[in-house]
Amino acid sequence: MHAKARRWVLRKGRREPGFEYGFLVGVRAGAKPTAYHRKFRGEKGRAPIPRGQISIDVATRSVFVHFHHNHPSCQSLSSGDFEQLFRVRAFEALWAHGNDGSMFRASFITFASGGMIATQDMMGRMFDMAYTQARIEAPPPDPRLKVLYFFVPRIVALVLHERGIIEFAQARTMSHELRWRPHADMLASMIHEVRQVY
Repeated sequence: MHAKARRWVLRKGRREPGFEYGFLVGVRAGAKPTAYHRKFRGEKGRAPIPRGQISIDVATRSVFVHFHHNHPSCQSLSSGDFEQLFRVRAFEALWAHGNDGSMFRASFITFASGGMIATQDMMGRMFDMAYTQARIEAPPPDPRLKVLYFFVPRIVALVLHERGIIEFAQARTMSHELRWRPHADMLASMIHEVRQVY
């Protein structure tokens, strides 16, 4: 079902540039069969889950939800994606499928000390620090700034993974690697600064 979800969001997203599509897969606890799946069209640059799309079964933890969606930007999971991961505890995993074929997946492990609010605050400060550091490394109008901004979500996900907040997996394309390598030193500096947040 996950392969089907990936194919569907990418097919739809590539036909309508800029738009995100979502595919929810509900899996019953302790059983292999899929409980349900639901598809929906999002908006330009985001895929908010429509009200009522997540089965009521999740309240009893009898169903765990995987949320697949495409990312026209081909970036990693966004701050909005992480907000949903922390808030909707029924989510087993969030998947972002880049229109270029890349894939990013995150599963929630635990909150930072202080609970959900503290974790969300920490994540927000990580994103702020990464964007600030990008501007320090390549201030406008330096064309490298756009490349550094592109990798901010991936850097925050890597640090959240290091800190044991999420489990993060990625399947990057060669285009990602070709964009990363020339700026590896600057990106390493960004990672170092984000690590100082928590």
